[in-house]
Order: sequence, then structure tokens, then C-alpha cells
Amino acid sequence: MKYKFLMALTLVSTFAMSQDCNLTLSGVVIDAHDNTPLAGATIIVSGPEYAVVTDFDGKYLISKLCAENYNLQISHPECETKGYAITLSKSRTKNFVLEHHLEELNEVIIKGNSYVTKTESLLENRLDESKLENFSGASLGDALKTISGVSTLNTGNAVVKPVINGLHSSRITIINNGVRQQDQEWGAEHAPNLDLNTAGSITVLKGASALQYSGDAIGGIVVSEPSTIPIKDTLYGKTILSGQTNGRGGALTTNLVKAYDSGFYAKLQGTLKKYGDFEAPSYVLSNTGVNEKDLSIRFGLNKIGYGVEGYYSFFDSTLGILRASHIGGAQDQIAAINSEVPLIVNDFTYSIDVPRQEVQHHLGKLSAFAKINRLGKV
Repeated sequence: MKYKFLMALTLVSTFAMSQDCNLTLSGVVIDAHDNTPLAGATIIVSGPEYAVVTDFDGKYLISKLCAENYNLQISHPECETKGYAITLSKSRTKNFVLEHHLEELNEVIIKGNSYVTKTESLLENRLDESKLENFSGASLGDALKTISGVSTLNTGNAVVKPVINGLHSSRITIINNGVRQQDQEWGAEHAPNLDLNTAGSITVLKGASALQYSGDAIGGIVVSEPSTIPIKDTLYGKTILSGQTNGRGGALTTNLVKAYDSGFYAKLQGTLKKYGDFEAPSYVLSNTGVNEKDLSIRFGLNKIGYGVEGYYSFFDSTLGILRASHIGGAQDQIAAINSEVPLIVNDFTYSIDVPRQEVQHHLGKLSAFAKINRLGKV
């Protein structure tokens, strides 16, 4: 028994002597925003339980390590502490990236708004999310006509086309989340198929500044962009319910956003609109109801140096067109002009009969970006 114990002890000693514990781990700790070195960062090695501090150039050196797995904890007074798993089979160099911020003072709260213009031109108007919420149950044209120099062309109660500098349809380009929409260019009775509630901001560009988006948009550009999702672990959303007596209906829109500090995020948004026949002071505008269902999904990964995003939206709308507006010939037109009320007036209803406009629109987008040192952003 004594000899067996000595033999086992000899084997353990031989294994310990054969293990290489002269390995080194070195590198630089840098800032994720501008790649500047972070001096004074602390690197703690679990197991041996010792720590090293980076020098003025952000460099560190850990020596006398064995060929095994280690867990490292890296911290900095002005950064979020992060953990890393490292496997060593030989000496190696490893750089670490921390997101560096100034220290926050809880006693001081600063509130303000940031403004980022798309051009250096003064011919730029912007509607932010707080203003767009007032039009959650309306159309894009209804919101845009609040901007100076923008009016609307209405060919139905819910068919509203924006008019900029007297021009509309194909003379105005609409960019929805980076994708050009051409549905409103088919004719005066076709309005933009865009759910206003998907936008975080809407910008109207006029003049020469619009050339960066399209060369044929001599009237102007309407740019709809989604809201920015923060890079942190959060869950938030909102729901807006609106109603009106004229049409005896309303709209419901809701969205939910989930984001992680790793950069992953997802957003789900939906809108329902339901209106019956609208009414003039003394009669019903027969067959002018609205039935709309919208859905959008946005997901991706957003890092400081790179990112990827997928986007899909579904737009489904049925718009009633005033029954009395469709006439058979010149005699019917003269009779309609001379009549004080529409020639066809029925009881109020939510059903939408002919003539009507049925729209179903799908939009899909996949985009990515990367920041390359000394080259810029691709």
C-alpha cells in the first residue's frame, strides 16, 4: 500500500512538472468609440486571483500562466465591467474593448433636444415623434400639411396626397425607412401606402438638397425614418387609442421594443383603423368608410462599429369612395352639380361597397453597416 501511494505521488509530481506555466497574455485595452487606449484599467485573473493594471498606453502583461482556461474580469473607473473567457495553449496577444463614458453625477440632470439635419439647406422641415402622435389615426398627407409650403390633394375622404410647391404624385419622392415608394405615382386617386405610426420622424426636403435622394423629385422629398433603439437592456412600448364622432370609429396603434446591452433588438408594431360613413351637417356621405390593418417588424444587431437590420411591413387598406361621385355621363354630371345634396344618400353603415379602393402592400429591407478605421463608414 505504501509503494502504491508513493507511485501515485510520483505520477502527480511528474504531471505538475510537465505542465507549462511560463505562458504570457498581453495586449491593449481600448475604447470602443474611437479606439483610444484606456490607461488604469484593471484585469483580474480568476484562479490565481491576481490582477494587473494597464499602463499609460493601455498595455498589459500577465505572466506565469499555465496552459488552461482562465476567466478574466476587466474594469475601468468610467466603463462597464466585462468578463471574458480565455483558453491558453501558448503565449498569445489579446486586445479588449470597453465602452468608455464620463462618470455620471446623479445630482445633476440635464434635459435637451438634439437636432441632426440631413442637409445644410434651410429648405428642410421635420416632424418629430411627439408631433406625429397627434396624427396616429390620420394619414401621411394630414400630418404633412401642417408644414409650411405643403398642402394636400384629396380625391376621397381618406385618399390624401401631399403637394409640395404645387407638385404631387411622381414629382414627389417618398422614402420609407430607406426604401423608395412609388405607389402614389400611379394617379391622383392613389395616396401613399405608409402607416404614419411606423415613423420616428418625417423630414420634408425641398430645393437642390433633394437631389441626394432622387433626381426626378423636383417637388421635394419626404423621408420617413424609424426611431432609434438604445444599446442597453430595456423593454418599453406605447399604445395610442383615438376616436372621432364623424365616422363613428377610431384607430388603435401599439408597439413593443425589446433591446439588450449586447446590441440585439426587436420591435413589433401594429395599427388598426375602422371608420364608417362620414357625414356632412345634414346628410350621410355614403360609402366613405375606412378599414385598415398594418403590421411592421424590425430586428437586428446594433454595435458601435458595425450593425445589421431587417425590416418588414404589411399595409392593408380598404377605402370607400363616395358613391355619388361616380356618374354615368354629362347629364348626370350636370344634375350632380345643380343638386344641393349628393344624388345618392343612404343610411349610415360600416360596410364598404363599390366603388372602393383596396390596397395591399408588402415592404422588406435588409441593411448593414461597418466602420472601418481611416476609411469611414460603409
